[in-house]
Amino acid sequence: MRKEYSIFAGLALMFVMTSAQAEVKPDAAPVAGAVENAATAPGKCVSMWDLQDFKDGQLNNKIAGESALSAKEPFPQPVTEPLTGMRFTKNCISFGKCPAIMSSGAPYSMITEIVPEGIPGAYCGGIVQAFSYLNSGFRISLGQDMKLGVEINTGKGSENTKYVQSKTVLQIGTKYKVEVRFDGKMATLFITGQLDNAIACPLPAPSSGDIQIGCASGKDYYFIGIIGSVGFYAIDPAKDEKK
Repeated sequence: MRKEYSIFAGLALMFVMTSAQAEVKPDAAPVAGAVENAATAPGKCVSMWDLQDFKDGQLNNKIAGESALSAKEPFPQPVTEPLTGMRFTKNCISFGKCPAIMSSGAPYSMITEIVPEGIPGAYCGGIVQAFSYLNSGFRISLGQDMKLGVEINTGKGSENTKYVQSKTVLQIGTKYKVEVRFDGKMATLFITGQLDNAIACPLPAPSSGDIQIGCASGKDYYFIGIIGSVGFYAIDPAKDEKK
């Protein structure tokens, strides 16, 4: 009798343990937070330069009707590791117009992928510049302190220029996905899917001038590192608020 009871108890214990283990899902993916979702799903792409497409001094846009860019020698050099794109030292891709959405009055975001490979030799190293100084548009650069800086012209004059600086100090050799989002109320900086900093800010003043990649206006304002792509996206602030 005792032997039969022991066997029954052992089987019952095994059933309980098996049932408990079945409820555990160690491989289930964590649910991403709203901030990360907002940063990684910005909306419809309306302009895109994939720098691996740069050839013979020309960089076409993947979106029909959007401006191609060009460059003068010395050209940036193609790389595939640690990021597919172009390596910049004292190079610049420009000679093309800002995306149409920047002069539309609609909210938008800009996303780029970068790998810093050195401290800028001057005040800053321009990553993307799509503005007219103290007049319109914006630019994002890397400072000598290895922090990202976003300069935003909401109108004419220095009194209408606003700044967002990253809290994150970027590391040489590390890959980053950087997003700057303008929804009409805030200018928000995301770094690799995480909210980094934000300020109250209207949209940048409409800009239809030239855009530059890998440099900024200023003596030796060159980015040292790899840039993979530069994309502009239409966003819907109402959808973001519901997340």
